[in-house]
Amino acid sequence: MNRCLAILVPIVLGATVIACGGASSNEKVDAGQRRYCPGSLVDAGCDASVGQGGAPGGGGEAGVVVDGSVGVPDLGAKLEVGQLDLRSALTGEVGGFDGGVAGDGGGAAPIDAPGGGGLGAGGVTATGGVVASGGSTTTGGATASGGTAGSAGSTATGGATASGGTAGTGGSTVTGGATGSGGTAGSGGSTATGGAVGSACLGPSWAAESTPELAAMTSAASGTLWTAGAIYGSFNFGAGTITSTGSSDAYLNMVSSTTGAATKSFAFGDPGANEQTASLVAAGQNGNVLVAGLYVNEIDFTSNGDNGNLNLDYLGEQSKSAGAPMNYWVVASASSTMPYITPIYAHDTDLGDGAFLAAASNPAINKAAICGKTMRAVGLSTTKTGFLSNTTAFSGQTDVVVGVIDLATTGEVVWGAQFGGTGNSQCTAVAMDANGNTYIAGNYNGSLSFTSVTSGGKTIALPTVSTSDSLALMFVAEFDPNGNAVAAQSWGSSGISNVNGIAVDGSGNVIIAGGIAQADANFGAPVGTLTSLGLLNGFVVKLNNALTTPAWGFTFGDATFNQQVLSVATSSTGDVFVGGAYEGSLGAKLDNLTSTSDTASSAFDAQLAAATGAVECAHSYGDASGNHGMNVVNVATAATGSLANAVTYGGNFAGTMTLGATTLSTLTSADTYGYVTRVVPQ
Repeated sequence: MNRCLAILVPIVLGATVIACGGASSNEKVDAGQRRYCPGSLVDAGCDASVGQGGAPGGGGEAGVVVDGSVGVPDLGAKLEVGQLDLRSALTGEVGGFDGGVAGDGGGAAPIDAPGGGGLGAGGVTATGGVVASGGSTTTGGATASGGTAGSAGSTATGGATASGGTAGTGGSTVTGGATGSGGTAGSGGSTATGGAVGSACLGPSWAAESTPELAAMTSAASGTLWTAGAIYGSFNFGAGTITSTGSSDAYLNMVSSTTGAATKSFAFGDPGANEQTASLVAAGQNGNVLVAGLYVNEIDFTSNGDNGNLNLDYLGEQSKSAGAPMNYWVVASASSTMPYITPIYAHDTDLGDGAFLAAASNPAINKAAICGKTMRAVGLSTTKTGFLSNTTAFSGQTDVVVGVIDLATTGEVVWGAQFGGTGNSQCTAVAMDANGNTYIAGNYNGSLSFTSVTSGGKTIALPTVSTSDSLALMFVAEFDPNGNAVAAQSWGSSGISNVNGIAVDGSGNVIIAGGIAQADANFGAPVGTLTSLGLLNGFVVKLNNALTTPAWGFTFGDATFNQQVLSVATSSTGDVFVGGAYEGSLGAKLDNLTSTSDTASSAFDAQLAAATGAVECAHSYGDASGNHGMNVVNVATAATGSLANAVTYGGNFAGTMTLGATTLSTLTSADTYGYVTRVVPQ
């Protein structure tokens, strides 16, 4: 097996909080590279409806994809028996505004179906668990209020293996496990006290934390990182202090790929006490960056504010009632200098109570894909709040919305589409390949079909399932650079099937990952049927480009607690990297890593062999004091030198998280902080 060296890169080195006021307990997360929502934005779908929070069960990432960005899923959204919220994070980004990550009521499940999403309204960790108490799926609403996932989150806090135990033959124990819990190689590795544990893996060599939470992260072609989220008050991420005005403001950081410190920091809000958030981010080949999120009433990107040019210097809600959150995106120039970004273009998109849940890019092109769900008929992209290339009727419940945005010169929509059927559907993960093809994943009930943007193009209809089933079927669809449907497949049965991440390797193979609960998914030979043991279990499947044949695939976890993958990415060699959160045991497939608590989630990461899916490296992180999750992963496939194929994980944690010789701690176990860690495969 290969060994992995995990190096934690802080989003903020010595970040200082000057006047924050703390995260509010209403923060929530949606899924998809996940959404970070302020308390007052909850009504917009941040909370129950769309759960803008982290990816499944606590995170986000919605699908990571090669250098794509995925929102950071709720960091440890948990599910309880019967509350299949598992996917909560998917729809959102990083959890919560007010409060800890996890939200107190559970964020909307990305899939809606689950009732509300893994991330609670408060963010990843939220008191009360990811899913809101009581929220089971609401009939008709894509994201039920409250979140289906039960109150239990997938990630357990704590080190995977017992402290001190020697694991496997030959495995010695290392106290502090800075480099590897493990010590010698024995199968199973040794357990490092408080450190990461995994087969033949080294642990993090150093670590640092950032405040506030991480909502989204992406890697540019050069390997440079961008992070985004929301701030209250003043923060110094390393490049100088930025301050919110009135209430929460969106933030965007350019982060050094070698030190983890911010080299540029930007905040955009408005003069009043309104809320603005950034929940998705994606970078083009030229370094320009797409940022998406929600705002109330107004959002200003430059010093000109609303005295400047609409759709450039600022946006002002143009169709919603005062106080209702609006979805937006802005393309910022790579040459932006503090204190304000240099916008290329900005645009509102009225999705009703829906939201953009995932975004991705590819380092070989200057385009970004974005997707989510809408609860209304979306207008044409040529209108003030539109997004579509063609007028499309609304199904009456929730529909998939997806499109591609130019990052080169115009910042405008290349193509946009809305798809639905007789039930609820949503896109929770997205990826792009080097040729400009777009791949989306999500789930649905009832019927769902994909119609090409170009007149005369094909329409692909997926199998129909009862509308009484919670978004029971997972789907993957591929579109060419012009928005024409190329292929689509679905899998699943009754129960919950969540796709929290999607990636495309250099050969065009498609990798999907997430969690299934009380469900079976038959992918055909040689994988066959993947079955959950009862609660939420994680899964990873590698498919051919036509989406018809799997190369390999497996589920993992136990029958008592919840486990799920929140993000996935591939390297230029085809190896697969996953991150997620869990409670209980990850099972034999992932080295029998075990959480340190059955009531708080632990974070995990793993490297899988390209050809077979065999585990080459796995780690577990966390303690019993709070939830932990690895919500998003990026691989710098286009970078050179020491950054070539550099793997970066990001997420959130509450309480204490030991990474090698460094222990990260939040002020109290009710607080949630973000972190970024670099993993170098060996």
